[in-house]
Amino acid sequence: MICYFSATGNCKHVAERIAEATGDRAVSIEGLEPEIQLSEGEVLGLVTPVYFWELPIPMSEFLERANFKMRPSYTYLVVTYGTRTGCSSGHAGKLLKQKGIGLDAAFSIRMPDTWTPDFDLTDKEATAE
Repeated sequence: MICYFSATGNCKHVAERIAEATGDRAVSIEGLEPEIQLSEGEVLGLVTPVYFWELPIPMSEFLERANFKMRPSYTYLVVTYGTRTGCSSGHAGKLLKQKGIGLDAAFSIRMPDTWTPDFDLTDKEATAE
């Protein structure tokens, strides 16, 4: 199961691409019941953007309230970010550890930053860095 939070569609796209490549299913955390039933040996993927160098509140709240009925065999995090990944994987690891789940891997995908007060998204040279 791949659980994702996506405000702009970037993380939904990433989660769906991973699901397609792995034969898994991508599920939005919005409206997802806190009782998460995983199958024996199932992998848990989390896909989320980075907000202010942290997990966004909806993903943090999801991980705090989620009740995993079975522990995943492997857990990974994929974050999309504009400038820095910050403490996002450490934060996710801490929240998962409280559930008795280890974070086995963390990956990041750089995308154009959407924090528009600081970044001119029309400047192709600046967004290509």
